Amino acid sequence: MQLIYIILFIVSLIYIIFRKIDLLSLGIASFMIYHIYALEGYVFIHSRIRNNLLLYSSDIIDELYVMLILQLLILISITLFYDYITKKSNKSLFTFQRSLNKKGVYISFVILGIISLFYYAIDIMQVGVHNISGNKSQVWERVGTFYVFSLWTSMALFAYAINEKKYYLLLIALPPILIHFYIGSRPFFVVLVIISILYYGKFLKRKYIKRAKLYTFSLLALFFVMIYRQIYANKNDISLRYLYELFTNPESYEKVLRFGEARIVLANYNYILESKFSLEIMDIFSRFISFIPYANRLVDSPNNLLLSSIIRNKLNADYGLASNFWVEGYAMFGYIGILFFTIVWGVILAYSNKYIYSKNWNSYFILPFVVYIGFYIHRMDFTKVIGNAKFLIFSAIIWWIINSVITRNWTISYKKIKY
Repeated sequence: MQLIYIILFIVSLIYIIFRKIDLLSLGIASFMIYHIYALEGYVFIHSRIRNNLLLYSSDIIDELYVMLILQLLILISITLFYDYITKKSNKSLFTFQRSLNKKGVYISFVILGIISLFYYAIDIMQVGVHNISGNKSQVWERVGTFYVFSLWTSMALFAYAINEKKYYLLLIALPPILIHFYIGSRPFFVVLVIISILYYGKFLKRKYIKRAKLYTFSLLALFFVMIYRQIYANKNDISLRYLYELFTNPESYEKVLRFGEARIVLANYNYILESKFSLEIMDIFSRFISFIPYANRLVDSPNNLLLSSIIRNKLNADYGLASNFWVEGYAMFGYIGILFFTIVWGVILAYSNKYIYSKNWNSYFILPFVVYIGFYIHRMDFTKVIGNAKFLIFSAIIWWIINSVITRNWTISYKKIKY
């Protein structure tokens, strides 16, 4: 099974290199990145307190290889079907249509960005500027709900600024994301990089030299984000000499490859399948009603709402482990749960491709979220995917209210438009 996966991995890699740059290519690439250690056939989770202690180690079981192969085949099949139907039909999308007053749209985004920046500044002051260099978990414990709201609105404003070429708006959009990145949380920064790649890459279908340069930049950016964990660990004592030694020391890159997040994500997958862990009915119910704000607090779940916390407790890990969205599907519904969620994810990516080309207001909220789950869903908990979706909706509602006040237009219609 390992050999079959290796062959499929290589074929998939060649396929996306020459395919157009879009959300489906992103989905296949992210799947391969987060499951790259399946090529090796062995997984482990190490202790951070004792370097020589492994909390979990195992050869990859055949059941996991079967699921990885089926998932990758599903993604490729959806991509091939999408490419076929988009060639045969006119491109269009369903959208919430608002006033075509571009000035009203612009002012609405500016006001939303200023509001989000204001609330972010309040949270940072509550944490204390001198404390943001501390542990990122402690920062998360001190900030409020509007902190995450500010991050999502900043990403929406970033998408608007890049696509509309209003680059001066980045002065409002970037500070929350860059500070958050400095604190030690990388996903939102990565989303901005990917959004930029998608907006630029959509014009490079047959320009292979420029695409090669873009792929090189993407790999360097990815590696920088991965090695930033080591910079973050010593950020209170950073010097040019330290950075030089870090980037020229082979051990730095060995740590990235040996102890990277992708290995833990795959180990979680293997561990749950191997142990045949399953969630109780009330666990599943509490996850799905989390679509309703605070509703899951009314349910007494036998297990923790976060699969990552369950795995951490079972392995007695001394640090927070990433989760695995696919194996949480298994814990809820068995193998069919993995395949079902993979299909749903692939369809969302295919449909959302249209928002890369759209300049309608809602595309700037939808695209950051789809990019977020397009790349990071493999290491996320089910409830965190839902939680981020709620922040997306909340941000869009705030924009709609601002725009309605400005344009004095409270109507909204849902219709099909060309793009």
